Amino acid sequence: MSTTLTLVEPLPGLAPAVDYRLSEIEEAPGLFALESADPAGIRLHVISAAAYLPGYAPRLPVEGLESLGADRSLLVVTTLVDGAPWVNLLAPIVVDADGAARQVILDGDYPVRVALTDVAAAA
Repeated sequence: MSTTLTLVEPLPGLAPAVDYRLSEIEEAPGLFALESADPAGIRLHVISAAAYLPGYAPRLPVEGLESLGADRSLLVVTTLVDGAPWVNLLAPIVVDADGAARQVILDGDYPVRVALTDVAAAA
């Protein structure tokens, strides 16, 4: 499965890329590759918060999300640290049903980097 996402503004440090392809990784439901269309070569891995972090339901800021539709889902950027997945819970990517997206910085005590096993077990 592959979907096109258009970010309302570039991800920090990845300007000018705003158009991405979101492709689910085979045999890992809820894990996706997020690859830039132009310029090519940017690739991040994200997880579906609903699939991996069912207890993660942060209050989203109103400011900045006006251009997104009401039917929204959350993607969380993940990286490998010493072979284990870590996630950024402070800055999820909010995606609407039409493929518009925006990364938001949350208010509150959310970690920028935490082991997925630590938060998935707590969820």
